[in-house]
Amino acid sequence: MGIMVVIMGCTPTAVIDPVGSNDWNPNNYNPEIPTNLEGKTWISPGIIEIGNLYPGAEAEWVIKIHNGNSTATNFIISYRFPNDTKAGYSMPPSSTQLWVTISSPNIFLQPDETKDVLVNLKIPSGAVNIQPKWEFWTSVVEKSGGMLETEMCTRWLVIMR
Repeated sequence: MGIMVVIMGCTPTAVIDPVGSNDWNPNNYNPEIPTNLEGKTWISPGIIEIGNLYPGAEAEWVIKIHNGNSTATNFIISYRFPNDTKAGYSMPPSSTQLWVTISSPNIFLQPDETKDVLVNLKIPSGAVNIQPKWEFWTSVVEKSGGMLETEMCTRWLVIMR
């Protein structure tokens, strides 16, 4: 069993509204990656803010994953219950894991390769008792085969309407 190190995502916050509410397109998100991350493994964005969500609505965004290793590496992408939440945000509803879909939960990246993974959050129309502000994470675990496994997380900050 490896040691787990948690590193939060490295690039700016992405702000979105529910699907269909405006003209945003997650495929157009192309942050500038700081030059000090060249040759390093990273994910982007570090924080995603979703506003105006409600039961029956959905929001989606692309997480960029970059393999900075000198060898091909497998990455596992999954929903993650937060260790803690940002001030003012609650833990997610217990059923949130069922509301999150990850397009590619297991990817294999060559050295210096970057891949987009679409994450979709769809709240069922019958969902009740949801806090006005809550948070969940998506986890990207680097499975390099060594003793050390690195976990990088994107924080999803959700504000209900």
